[in-house]
Amino acid sequence: MVFLNTNRFKDGPQYNNSASTTFLPPTAYTPEMVSRGLELLNEIYLKGFEFKKAGVMLTDIIAEEDVPMSIIETNYLDDHRHKLMKTIDQINRHLGQDTVFVASSGVERKWEMKRAKLSPRYTTRWSDLPKVK
Repeated sequence: MVFLNTNRFKDGPQYNNSASTTFLPPTAYTPEMVSRGLELLNEIYLKGFEFKKAGVMLTDIIAEEDVPMSIIETNYLDDHRHKLMKTIDQINRHLGQDTVFVASSGVERKWEMKRAKLSPRYTTRWSDLPKVK
């Protein structure tokens, strides 16, 4: 799902919309997800609005081993895509996050996620654990 929201607390024109799709068969191939996400964004985007929030949500995620097999589709392309994504994941794990990334995300990040209301990450970050005296 892709969504766009204007600031409902600000005077001015308001617009909120979303669009969703289903990947059949399910995919873990990033370029396909990005391409479909951009298609959805183009469907719902309207010029002239100042957007406060935009995002992408992935739902109905299943484990790779639980994906139903297809007797109709060829596996060559799936095997090639799987190897490519596995290689990219290994490079990013070894050399650091975003060493290899999708070009459409841009080289320079001019924005940063707002972290004012970020929940503590007790299970993954030692510094977020409460201290007992």
